[in-house]
Amino acid sequence: ARSLGEPYGCRGRHNDDSNNRCPTRCAMARLREKRSFLLQAMPFMFLMAAGSWGLSRFLRLPTQVKDDRARRRKQGRAKFDLQQEHEALLAQVQDDYENVRVPGPRNPNRKPAD
Repeated sequence: ARSLGEPYGCRGRHNDDSNNRCPTRCAMARLREKRSFLLQAMPFMFLMAAGSWGLSRFLRLPTQVKDDRARRRKQGRAKFDLQQEHEALLAQVQDDYENVRVPGPRNPNRKPAD
């Protein structure tokens, strides 16, 4: 076990007064930085990706249900055909039908402008 004053990974085999850096300390610091990324950044990135995927699946569900309903409703309907509609209207029209102009909302006593 290391004491509070002892640096991470360094067992005190170097002289702190010298300008030489401890190779063990440098290697352990790099390892600590890599571990920091693996222990902090990777889970965060995984949670962000999983959350994004989960939200997209969750929010797609109402749209998918609505599209399925519309598709089922559309399947039961016959396709609109103008020729069939025209023939159906002609069958309803009687032989004595006369096209009469209906007076509009104008005042019948209006005098035309010269």
